[in-house]
Parts: sequence; C-alpha cells; structure tokens
Amino acid sequence: MHWFEGDISSAIAKAKQTKAVFVIFIKGEDELSKQMCETWEDTSVSTLCQQEKMVTMQLQANSESCRQFSQIYPVFCVPATFFIGTNGVPLEVVGGHLSSQEFTVKINKVIE
Repeated sequence: MHWFEGDISSAIAKAKQTKAVFVIFIKGEDELSKQMCETWEDTSVSTLCQQEKMVTMQLQANSESCRQFSQIYPVFCVPATFFIGTNGVPLEVVGGHLSSQEFTVKINKVIE
C-alpha cells in the first residue's frame, strides 16, 4: 500500500487538488489493527485505492496527529477507516476489521 507521507493538511490539499477521496486509517497495537493492516496490504485493496485516485494516510491511534484529526472527526474505535469527500464530509466510516473482499465492497460503494 502506498501511504501519503506528509502531514494531514498536505494530504487534504492534495486530495482537493486531484479531486480524490481522502482516506485516513487509524491503527493501534491490538490484534484487530494488525488484521486490518493485512487487509490494507492485500493487492486487491491497494490496487483499487491507487486506481481510484485516493489519498491514503495512516495514523497511530495515540499520536498527536490522531488527536488533532479526532477533534474534527471523532474516533470512536480503533482500528477505523474514514473516507472523506472533497467537501470534507465523511462518505463512509469503517470501524474494526474487514476482510479484503468486504473492504473492497465498501471502497466501491464510496467510489459510486
């Protein structure tokens, strides 16, 4: 998976500039987070995200960046994935772990 490496505001700017969906994956150190990391690394998921012009970023749950993000978009569980449209409105929020098949279905719904 290719993750955006800059800060959140740079990722948002890139998503707006390219009219892409801004995706934030928040992970912890727990087993569900490890399983969701494996889902993200699945070829079907990473390929779909790249093809659909998504700006994807991952944050550690206990990081300062995550705390700042959660002031705008409350994080109720970890792991969590936020798909945010160019207007700043969440298109979909996925809590917990999904298999790569289930997750690609969610991604395709966001794209529509």
